[in-house]
Amino acid sequence: MVQTLDCVALVVPTYDEAIAYYTQVLSFDLIEDTPLPKGQRWVLVAPPGARGVQFLETPREESYATVVVFQDTFGNRWDLLQPKVSAAS
Repeated sequence: MVQTLDCVALVVPTYDEAIAYYTQVLSFDLIEDTPLPKGQRWVLVAPPGARGVQFLETPREESYATVVVFQDTFGNRWDLLQPKVSAAS
């Protein structure tokens, strides 16, 4: 059975240095760079040509999370969830 790794989260000291390293040294593509609260950013890089995900809907708000459904290159449907932050957190 073929196994793949699709996404890895890395903690980096500075976003701009990390983006420069991955895009200029490793020749990755910058897919997304979205500002978040408290000076954080959501940065997504990928090796050249590493695409293959088709989003089947726009993100929607549910009581428990922000949800979006995508399909991989094999036709599998995936629910991507960003859980809501509770007031107790």
